[in-house]
Amino acid sequence: MSQIQGVFPDRKTLIDRIDRLIHLIATRFSREVAQAIEGTMSVSEFLVLRLIAHTGPSRVSRIAHKMQITSSAVTFLTDKLVDKGLILRKRGETDRRVVLVSITEEGARVLKELEALRRAAAERILEGLSDAELWGIAAILDKSASGIDTA
Repeated sequence: MSQIQGVFPDRKTLIDRIDRLIHLIATRFSREVAQAIEGTMSVSEFLVLRLIAHTGPSRVSRIAHKMQITSSAVTFLTDKLVDKGLILRKRGETDRRVVLVSITEEGARVLKELEALRRAAAERILEGLSDAELWGIAAILDKSASGIDTA
């Protein structure tokens, strides 16, 4: 959609277009990531592993809240990651009822490899853009994301 004779499309049309483009890019990125990690783990397992690595030892309920999925879904995913030796469960030191999951050395190693594959996927998607264009997109996304609660 381009400017025609000095007239920009109305705000609703622009927002609808941005929404479609974000969805298109996110879908392609998700597909690229899924292909990159195929055979290692599911995308959901990858996201849980990544979250645990970034937040440190966490309760399943905290992970579920951050990922906006049920605790039982997180338990299912963490069971798989435990079986693969990528995370471990440990009882809280002060409250033995609390169970924390944390990343293992092997989990950190695997995550580092998968993050490199994820980054390569992002590079492929964005390869046609100049550094200046990437900087502009980053600045716009930073501004757009500034009001989003990441709790």
